[in-house]
Amino acid sequence: MSYFDTMKPASKKWNIQLARWLFSRYMPKKTGWVVDLGAGNGELSYELKNLGLGIMQYDISDMDLEHNLDKITDNSCEYVILKFVIEHIRNIVPLFSECYRILKRGGRVIVLTEDFDKDFFYDPTHVTPFALDRLKNLALMTDFKIVECRYWRNVPYLWRKNLKAFDYNFPALRFPKGQFPRSSKQIFGVFEK
Repeated sequence: MSYFDTMKPASKKWNIQLARWLFSRYMPKKTGWVVDLGAGNGELSYELKNLGLGIMQYDISDMDLEHNLDKITDNSCEYVILKFVIEHIRNIVPLFSECYRILKRGGRVIVLTEDFDKDFFYDPTHVTPFALDRLKNLALMTDFKIVECRYWRNVPYLWRKNLKAFDYNFPALRFPKGQFPRSSKQIFGVFEK
C-alpha cells in the first residue's frame, strides 16, 4: 500500500458546503471572477460556478505557481483561492505577489493550508510549513491587508448540515477507532488587496 492510497480527498458534500460558506462570508461581491490555484479535481470551482461566479482554475501541472501567473492579466479577478496548495510550493513570496497583481482593488485571496505539526512531513509533497504568524507576515510583506487569519479544524462530518460549523475552531476531536476521521489542525486566511 502506498502513502497516497491512505489519503482520502474531501467529499463533494464538503466542497459544496465550503463553497457556500466562502461565498456567504468572504465574497462580498457576488459576481466576478475567481482564480482557483491548485484546483485539483475542480470540485470547489464547480460549486462556486454554480453560485454564479466566473471560474479560472489551474492545478500545479497547468502553471508554474512558484514563479509567475503569466496566463492571467493584471487586475482581472475578484478572488484567488489557494486551497491546500501553498504547503506544496517552495518559493511562496512570488506567488503571493502575483496574486496581488491579478486581483482587482478590494479583491481577496483566500488561503487554506496545513498547520505545521509533527505530521506535516508525513506527506512527501509538503515542502513549506506554515504557522499562523508566518502566513500573516507573508500577507503583510506582499501588501495585503488581513481580513481574517486563524486556526480551524477540518471536521467535514459537522459541516454537512451546518455552515456555521466552519466558523469555529473545534478542539481536537477524538473518537473510537474507525468511527470518525481524525480532525486536522489547519490555517484559514483571507487577505485583501
